[in-house]
Amino acid sequence: MKKRVEETIEFVHDYWWYCQRGRYGRMSVLEGQEYRRLVSAYDSLAEAKSAHPVATIERGRLVDKWELPLNPPSWFDPADAGEHWGEDY
Repeated sequence: MKKRVEETIEFVHDYWWYCQRGRYGRMSVLEGQEYRRLVSAYDSLAEAKSAHPVATIERGRLVDKWELPLNPPSWFDPADAGEHWGEDY
């Protein structure tokens, strides 16, 4: 059985991205959870559509849920597991 991967074009980080969405399979510790992979960036929607004509154009879908905010939420405690919030470490 082949895994179903959804192809989309989404506007993220000031570019039009060709994305692949799906669910992690049984061999992953993230089994059943959704993923979104940003594959290729384009300067315009026309370029993205030309390169990926079967991809669905997403305009209303919440895409920023995949991005971490700059400041940690109130529940985050770096002493909990020795982790840091952000990419500067």
